[in-house]
Amino acid sequence: MYTFKINKKKHLSFIKLSNDKNLIHQLGNNSSKLNLEGTIIHGMNLVLKTLEILSKKKKIKCKKIISIECKFKSIVYINEKCKIILKKISFSKNLILIKTNQVEVLEIIISFAYLENLKLDNILFNKSVFLKKPIKNNPYKKNKKIIKFNHTCSKLMMKNNFPSLFKNFGSNRLSSLIMISASVGMYWPGQNSLFTGFKININNALEKKIYLEIIKVDHRILFTQTKFISCGCEGYIESFFRSEKINQPSIKKLKNYVSKNQFINHNSLIIGGSRGLGELTAKIILIGGGKVLITFNKNMKIAKKLKKELLKSKLNLKIKQFSVKKNGAFNNNFFKNKKYNSIYFFATPLIYRKKQKIFDNKIYKEFLNVYSAPLKKIIKINKNNKFVFIYPSTTFISEKNPILKEYVKAKINGENKLKKLNKKFNFDLIINRLPRLLTDQNNSIFEGNLQPGTHYILNIVKKVNNKLI
Repeated sequence: MYTFKINKKKHLSFIKLSNDKNLIHQLGNNSSKLNLEGTIIHGMNLVLKTLEILSKKKKIKCKKIISIECKFKSIVYINEKCKIILKKISFSKNLILIKTNQVEVLEIIISFAYLENLKLDNILFNKSVFLKKPIKNNPYKKNKKIIKFNHTCSKLMMKNNFPSLFKNFGSNRLSSLIMISASVGMYWPGQNSLFTGFKININNALEKKIYLEIIKVDHRILFTQTKFISCGCEGYIESFFRSEKINQPSIKKLKNYVSKNQFINHNSLIIGGSRGLGELTAKIILIGGGKVLITFNKNMKIAKKLKKELLKSKLNLKIKQFSVKKNGAFNNNFFKNKKYNSIYFFATPLIYRKKQKIFDNKIYKEFLNVYSAPLKKIIKINKNNKFVFIYPSTTFISEKNPILKEYVKAKINGENKLKKLNKKFNFDLIINRLPRLLTDQNNSIFEGNLQPGTHYILNIVKKVNNKLI
């Protein structure tokens, strides 16, 4: 069993080597824009680093390899410790599992020939023009069926990054494997891509260019399969198109659904109202003539931007910084002394997390600190007022989504706590289990096709309004 980490330096080196500049691999602010916890390392870097270690330790013989099949099961961030588990399935086949803590992130199956059949030919590739940014392809439009491009890998960099593979697998064949990363991240799907797996047969073909043939595009789930042909390699790549950056519905569009004084009875506090469903709720109530104060946790810039957007339409939004976590500022005057008749609870941390265990107690506690722990304090502060408390929950509870066990358990805990509080204190309770809805907070690599949120939120606000009349 062997372990390794890919640090920032090695990550940047692979970007330069492969020319895969997909946004999810870029350092800086992209992780927050994509709702990620950090910078994701390239899948092919993970695969090749694993093979490099096993080749160096003489656990695999590169010249006998006839196929490599990979399934990417979870993402890996920079500096995460990866553990290699090598299992011999048969004389001609090995299974390699990569884990971070207890979570399996990658499965590799390598098939071997009886004899060493691979030739280490050294051909010269054509000079290549580097793409400065990924191509933006539309899966719904007719695209070129075959895409051709040249290798960009530096032999010196390949030798420095993967010396054992360079020596035993051949520089041209190694370059082909590295360019699989660029083919997904830069060419097809290109921008907004997610690499999920491949099966490559290893041969002795002397092919100077790289050929990508688009075999399949499934518009229902945005899945695509391509055929990959290059020097010493031929096989299939599987990937997905990710969702574009989501823009929230504009004031102009929402005015088509809301009349001028429809929600004039609302004096609302929206906890977590600067983005996502909270932002959408604030817009709907203000358009309908109600009063709204939203809270935000950290990003004042986003809250001020929303306030400015609404002022252009002569809608006055009040904003305040407020933390709902266990030690949050629950005695703020804006919270304690105002007579809100409706409190919407949209506070949420990052939902899709990289787990360290099958059930991660650390993540569960973080969810509890937002979805459950603050509820009693909020209700007690407002106990002398008559108000409606709106708690958006999730349909994952009935679906029993195994990926989000911590999230589901925390939401159930929040629901149960509110039901107990509702019996003790004088307030109306509305719990809505919502499906995954399309908002700017769902701009994540983990999201599939989501439903628009406008009509769901509008119906909730109408339901609240009926209790206020």
